[in-house]
Amino acid sequence: PFWVKLAKKTNDNRKIMFITATLMGIFVSPLIFLKDYYLIIISVFIWGFAQGGYWAMIFPVFSDVIDEAVALHEKREEGTFIGIQQFFGRLGLIIQVMSFSIIHSLTGFEEGSGTQSAQAIWGIHMHLALVPMICILLGAFVFWKWYDLRPEKVDENQLKIRQLKL
Repeated sequence: PFWVKLAKKTNDNRKIMFITATLMGIFVSPLIFLKDYYLIIISVFIWGFAQGGYWAMIFPVFSDVIDEAVALHEKREEGTFIGIQQFFGRLGLIIQVMSFSIIHSLTGFEEGSGTQSAQAIWGIHMHLALVPMICILLGAFVFWKWYDLRPEKVDENQLKIRQLKL
């Protein structure tokens, strides 16, 4: 509810999405180095707060994108956007599996072993935190740079949709 209330108060989905994504990137970074169980739990809890905001903002941001497409093309094509979103979601899973595989093979991870080398443990930290941190912060930058649906533009799109009676 915190992030949803903040989004309503600011009336700026773009800003809240960027803040939550950036916080996710920042809050995952301690997991690169932490080894203490309780500190990891605290770090993940704080990271989860930011992730909750990110997940809460996905649908409002996606709705703004669909509204802009409707305003531009004067027809509804939500199915196309959902298909594109699903494609990139699946592509992300493939990339994740590949990164696990590459990192584990490069760092000497021994599947099924009760203990791992220091290098293999570093590899786990890499795909647990370093790779996600880089991807999240890069994604936040791309979002901030090219997502131009500020409140004024969102309002214009919604007005046009009402005028088109779509």
